[in-house]
Amino acid sequence: MAVEAVGSPRGGAGRVPGTEAVSSTGFCSLEILSRAITTLLNCPVSARQVRDKAVGLGLLRQPENDTFPALSCQAASRLLLAGYRLPAQVESGTLQALQEYLRQGPLVLVPLAGLRPGDDVGGPVLFQLHGLHAQDPDEPWLEVGEPEASVAPSAPIPLPRSGGEGSKQSSPFLEGGAGLRVKERLPLARFEAAWAAADRLLFTAARRWDDLPREGTSFFGGARDPDGHYHWHLAEYLTDGQGRILRC
Repeated sequence: MAVEAVGSPRGGAGRVPGTEAVSSTGFCSLEILSRAITTLLNCPVSARQVRDKAVGLGLLRQPENDTFPALSCQAASRLLLAGYRLPAQVESGTLQALQEYLRQGPLVLVPLAGLRPGDDVGGPVLFQLHGLHAQDPDEPWLEVGEPEASVAPSAPIPLPRSGGEGSKQSSPFLEGGAGLRVKERLPLARFEAAWAAADRLLFTAARRWDDLPREGTSFFGGARDPDGHYHWHLAEYLTDGQGRILRC
């Protein structure tokens, strides 16, 4: 069951030219949204807490029978900004959008399904993407790992053993010092299948509000106006540089 945001975005006279809303037809489950918020805040937030906050902000009608309906990606993006004051958004992504975000440099999180035994029971697992490597067009791969704010490490992805050069591109490797963090080389074809099984959701975020650009006319979430305010295309919200909502 999916529920759209209550109300409709404003448009017209107040909009900065060139900041028309990006179409977002996807839906985000409250469970996945809560996992992303937990990662970005680095503290546990349950799906129930996320649902109740969405209801309190008028982004979701009170569901019957204590259910957990999905939010539209626009409503979920509004909740990230207005409910949790996070410089973040979620959309129904494409490989082209994913590549562009990786180029721009925000934190990129995606849910992937079916990569580990038991994923079907616990639902999709949230991963952070670090890069897409396509030097060999026949075997492109992505660098994935646990989200940086994640506290509890999970088991590595069981990848097929193929021997030779191919096995090097699908084996985990370590990065960092004392608290070693595992990153994994995931073949693009396997990534796309696991991403599609998790509805191709794509979270992008700045680590801090201060990390948003202080000059220029654009950023990963939309447009930056001459006054230093940020127009978030997906949410159709205008914020200042500290996350205060100026227009919605």
